Parts: sequence; structure tokens; C-alpha cells
Amino acid sequence: MSDIQTTTSSMMKFASGRESFSGSVSDLSAPGERSSRFSEFTNNAIKTENILTADDLHKVRFNRFAKVPILDPWNQADMTRDYVFFTKPDLNIFASSGFINPVLSNTDYFPDMMETHPNSLKALQQTYISEDNPYNYLLSNYVSAPIDFPGKSSETTQGNQNLYGINTFYQDNNRSNEYGFDFSVEFTDTMYHDVYTFFEAYQEYRNLQYEIDLFPPKGEYARSKIRYKSFSVYKITVDSVNRILFYGKHIGIEPLNTATDTIDSVTSGEVPRFTISFKAFHSVVNKPWILQEINTIATRAGFSDGKIMNEYDKSTGTANREWPAVPVISAATGQDGRKIYLLKWGRI
Repeated sequence: MSDIQTTTSSMMKFASGRESFSGSVSDLSAPGERSSRFSEFTNNAIKTENILTADDLHKVRFNRFAKVPILDPWNQADMTRDYVFFTKPDLNIFASSGFINPVLSNTDYFPDMMETHPNSLKALQQTYISEDNPYNYLLSNYVSAPIDFPGKSSETTQGNQNLYGINTFYQDNNRSNEYGFDFSVEFTDTMYHDVYTFFEAYQEYRNLQYEIDLFPPKGEYARSKIRYKSFSVYKITVDSVNRILFYGKHIGIEPLNTATDTIDSVTSGEVPRFTISFKAFHSVVNKPWILQEINTIATRAGFSDGKIMNEYDKSTGTANREWPAVPVISAATGQDGRKIYLLKWGRI
């Protein structure tokens, strides 16, 4: 936009100087006429630089060729930001009474973690606080780098060879790229290692499965073969007006390391930072059911239409800094008539 503003500004100065040099006293008494001539001159000058209005560009960019490189400032994203929403696994750490699972009470790890890092352990059991709100606020708030999704490439199958020795090829589907994707996520942490303890406790629980009898927190998990030790992560990318540009979900993810080697020393004045490797069962992008699922979670957690948060705080004259409880998705119509999705925030 700065190039356009500079170009327009210089053209305005040129037009103004030209009129001042060649104009007459009678021109000063006809502002409407001068404005019309100036507007016509400006529009013509802009068109010579291949700059079109948003409406004019929309009319031609899908059904005409650009003879010179296209300049399209109207359809460029600005001030983009990624939002990441982790969910919780559902490990059997807490009993229904709120105390530690009796099976874990005899271990040398979990009883102490109950006193030193209780909130990290609570983030490991979805059904402990509220089964209707699966969001893992701890992990979501401390993500410090973008989350990747797999690219997709199709294999080909060779067909028959004709009399001239020419083979034909047929494109296969690329669904297999969606499964078994390995990715890494960088986290920051506190001096108490709250985020690190989440992953450490997760791995300790998985190790104990081979040493003691650890049953699922709900019998339904075993009967229905639900992967209760896995969890998921949503990613939404928005622009400066919270218009959604990308969304996706990694389903059935499991952390593969604890990054002990990167947090074994705490340096004064530095924020602890480490990377966790994950493996996803299924990775999905740009499927509308993902957005519907986000709204379903919000409703079950207690959100309703009257609890939507305003972006602007009138009392302070600044952006609303209140911490929301759930993301909410709404649909709207864009300037060119297309359907767009917006990220909003809600209370519960």
C-alpha cells in the first residue's frame, strides 16, 4: 500500500503544480470543474500503472489476461496471526473424588507432582474439570512458533503400453499424505517448567502402563477402542480484521519426546524454550466440519450468542484485552460477494 500511496501522492503534487502553472484566475472560481478534471487525470494516471480499483480488478482477474505484471493491493493479507488450540488427552490421573488415582499414589512421581504442578496434571485429564470443555489452555498459550501441515503429492499408476511404446499414466489420490504426519512445535515456559512438566508427566504415565495396571478413566474407551491418550490441535490463521485465511486440525496427536536436554539449565533473564516432536494420526485442512466442531465445543462449554466479546473496549478506548474462554466462528459476506469466515471470541 505504501507504493500506491507514494505514487498517488507524487501524482497529486504533479497535477497540482501543473494546474498552478497553467491555470487562470477563473479556475479558482470553479472548484467542481477542477475537481472533476483532477479526478479524471488521477484515474487515467493510475490506470497507466496497471492499478485498478477493487471492483474493476474483480471483474477482470478471473476472465482476462494481464499483459503486464498484475498489481493487486486489494487482495493481499496484512498483519496475519496464527491461533493454536490444543485439546487435552484423558489420562486416568485423578479419581472421581478429586484425589490422585490410587494406582498412581504408590509411584515415586505423581504424588509429588500433585503438590508441585497440579495444573499441569489437570491439563492431562479432560474429564477431570469439564468433559464439555476439552481445550488445553496451558499448551495453547505457550506455543511460540507456527505449526506445520503436510503438503500433498499424488503418485501415478502406469497404464498399458501401446504399439508405439508409449505408456499412459493415471494420477492416484493423495489421501495417504494426510496420515502419519510428523511435526514439531516450539513452546516457551515458566521458571517452574509448567509446560515441560505436562510432557514429562505424559511420558511417565505412558511408561507406567507397562509396569502397573492403568485402566482408562471411562470403560467406554476400552469398549469403543477410543484413543484416550491422544489429543488434537486446531490451527487458524487470520488477518488484521480476523478474517480466516487458513484452518486445519491434527487429529490423534501424541508427543514423542520431553526435551529434557534443553531445559536442564535455567539462564537468568532468558525465557525457557524447547521443541516437542509430535506424530498425528490424521491431518485435515479447510474442511468446514472443523469450524462447525469449534462452534459445537463452544456451545457445550457454555457459550451463547449473548456472550460474544467485543473487539473494542469503550471504557478504555483500546482493543479489548479480556482473556476469552472459547473461539467462535461466524460467517459473513465479503466485498466481492464471496462467503468468508471470521474468528470471534466468547465467554462461558
